Amino acid sequence: MKYFKMARNLMEGFLNQNRDIDPFLFNKGDVYQFSENTYHEIKKRPNSFKKAFFKEAFLQNERKEDLKKNIYYSLKSYLHDPIPSNTLQELYLFLDTNKKVQLEYLGRDIKLNSYSKELKKIDNHIFCFDILKGSRNYFWKIHLDEDRFKKIKFEDSFSHLKNWFKDENATVILSLGGGGLRAHAIPTVLKIFDFLDIRKNIDELWGCSGGSIIGGYYAYGIPPLFIEKICFDFYNERHEDFVIKGNMFDSFKTFTKQIKGKKLNEFIGIVELQKTLQLAFENEKERIEKKENIKLNHIPFFALVSTPFQKEMMALTEGKWISPECQKFLKEAEPFESICASSSIPLIMKPIVKNCSEGKYTFFDGALSEEIPLVLPFKKFMAEKKNKPNKKKLKIFYINLNSRLRESKAISHFFTKRNLTFIYKKLLLVDKSLDNKIERTLEDLKSNPDVDILGLDLVLNKNAFLNTQEIPYIIRNGRDHFLNELLKLEKNLKSRS
Repeated sequence: MKYFKMARNLMEGFLNQNRDIDPFLFNKGDVYQFSENTYHEIKKRPNSFKKAFFKEAFLQNERKEDLKKNIYYSLKSYLHDPIPSNTLQELYLFLDTNKKVQLEYLGRDIKLNSYSKELKKIDNHIFCFDILKGSRNYFWKIHLDEDRFKKIKFEDSFSHLKNWFKDENATVILSLGGGGLRAHAIPTVLKIFDFLDIRKNIDELWGCSGGSIIGGYYAYGIPPLFIEKICFDFYNERHEDFVIKGNMFDSFKTFTKQIKGKKLNEFIGIVELQKTLQLAFENEKERIEKKENIKLNHIPFFALVSTPFQKEMMALTEGKWISPECQKFLKEAEPFESICASSSIPLIMKPIVKNCSEGKYTFFDGALSEEIPLVLPFKKFMAEKKNKPNKKKLKIFYINLNSRLRESKAISHFFTKRNLTFIYKKLLLVDKSLDNKIERTLEDLKSNPDVDILGLDLVLNKNAFLNTQEIPYIIRNGRDHFLNELLKLEKNLKSRS
């Protein structure tokens, strides 16, 4: 970020001294910003930004439509916040006074450091544009008119993926795995699904741990854009790294006291992060319904949970989604109760204790049973198959967040520094067994002719599943990774057809 600030300061200082300078005379690849200090000066510089804003009134709608052709949106740009209309108005002004220019939208979180280190290798200008005194930072790349973009509609890039989901003879399931903070990357995939209008083809949504939080919000109608906002709010305002560590320490002390008192089924005093999740869930849902004046449509939602005391794998859902054939492994719960139970990580979040017809259950994090919901969705499909003759196949699209202890530098450093390598090796064995379990389950399901499975595996350079400071990194890199993986998946589906 320091490279960007240096480049910006140099540019602003230079423009302040040379008011009539043509920005396009700068060396190719320079990073610069049209800011308040430079009055958004452009090639034909108005005396002030106010005059430029006044001139906007003379841009007729027909002219704006013509200028829109000079704004290019790459595939990745669709994963970012929509550009506000007032910011677009300023871009129209920019284009109207720079006739031979095309703009490519890069989004709001381009890797400025990588651009700064390789300025000489970048062919075109990159700049930040926003409304006056704005702080949203929309990044654009300038292309001269001889550059011709191959404009492809977003939905045309994933036509085979859309067709895979659009199958009236199949029960289509979206299965979101657990992975701690890595779940913050999931909204990227959900955004793409919404752009492609895939949501309406999803018959059931299953979630586990962090995947149940994101999946629950999405299943009950909260748009991915708002879910991503909740993720950023969690990072910016709520649980900073030192708060999480303090709460975990207090929880551990409480937990050890309860071990001595043999009250493991109560867990009184464990940190209840559920309150934060519930507040975001209820507020966003109510606000969206009120603002849009619509009733959010729901997808049947199932949250995977663990029951260590009964040693059973179960899922929680609303009563209306439980068929008589599945009552043994599906239990009734309120929507948010299901989310909290599935994500109640031991020592961090308080588990859900619930009285059912068979007795009292204590529900823990679903990842303790299965990291990705695969077995229970298949079990449910087979149990209900006789009553659904039109649903002859099961299609599962899963997201594996790949959170592994062996990749955590903090954990490896803690044990190896204290000469507890033997414990660290045991943790590695746990990771290996989890990997093998997922692989075996996928192989077994793929061997079934009635099952078709597609999936995405999240791969990050950092482990980033415990450190809250890595949330922006998870979101940014998740966008790049998942988009590229979906394009590869589209290519594979095309070769199959």
